[in-house]
Formats: sequence, C-alpha cells, structure tokens
Amino acid sequence: MANADGSHVRQLTHNPELESEPVWSPDGKKILYLIVRDEHAQLYVMNADGGGVTRISNSPENEWPQDWSPDGKQIVFTRSRNRKWQRDIWMMNADGGNPRLIAAAPGNDEFLFPCFSPDGQRIAYHRRVASPLQADVWVMNADGSGQRRLTHLGGASPAWSRDGKRIAFYSSNRTCNSEFYVMVVAGR
Repeated sequence: MANADGSHVRQLTHNPELESEPVWSPDGKKILYLIVRDEHAQLYVMNADGGGVTRISNSPENEWPQDWSPDGKQIVFTRSRNRKWQRDIWMMNADGGNPRLIAAAPGNDEFLFPCFSPDGQRIAYHRRVASPLQADVWVMNADGSGQRRLTHLGGASPAWSRDGKRIAFYSSNRTCNSEFYVMVVAGR
C-alpha cells in the first residue's frame, strides 16, 4: 500500500505469488483479496493496516475477488465450476455469510470481472464465449435477473462511471490493439 503520491510504501502481505487481487471496501477500512494455498484460491479480508486477516470463503472451488457493494454489505466474486477455469458470478455477505449463485455462465462460456453500479442495483460483467472465443460487456440486475448484452464487437473489464450512466471497457477485437471505450448505459 502507498499514498497516491507514491510515499509511505508499506508491504501488507509477504507471499506475493500466493496473495493477490486486492479490492478496497467502499469505506477504505478493509481489503478483499485472494490467497492461493495448495493450488486453491480462496477469499480473505484484512484491515487496511494489514492486520485482522479473516478467511471469508470455504468452498472446494476456486474463487476470485471482484467488488464490494456500494454500502459495503455485499461482495460479488467469481467462482470456478468443477475446479476448472470456467467462472460463474456469486455474491455473499461481507462477512462471508450467505454465499449464493447470481448468474451461471451457459455451456463453456464464463462470466468475468463483475462490478456493482454506484447505486448497487446493477452489475456489469464481461461474458467470454468459448467458441468462437470472444468477450462482450453485459449488464444485469444485482439479483442476476435481466441479463442484457451491451456490446457486440468485443468488450472486457467493465467499470462504471461514478454517476452510473456510463461503462468504460476495453476491446481488442476490432484492430488487434487494445482500445478503450466508454458507452452510455440505458436504464434498467
């Protein structure tokens, strides 16, 4: 961790190949991240000072941290299926309770990088289609209903604008170079 100007650098974990993908809680007091032990990725939360490490998942599947709800009460994450790389979107309480499947990817597709809208009502994600290999940006309600495709020529790693009216994403499908886009998102 470091200040935005690069000062006061502090190491919070000590096994960088095994501890990764940190995500700040909305209040800045907690960090969600993953630890890989015995080739198995699970979710943990620590205090912003590096203390108070708590394992919040206990699944036989691999799990990857993605985002906190704006109120800090829920965590959206991806979970593998049958210990393979295919991922579905799950949600749980911030303390690890009540894990539940929100959206299962059909066939051999996978859902990646889900993120809450600023009001917590929607989730943007990208869906990677296995054949032919392509990713597009999708959006759904936070309960998994109303899945809607937003792009048709590629799109990955979506991020909401602070006002919830636009989604930024990148695509390399059109020119084979990564290009950055911002699109307006219509209502629910």
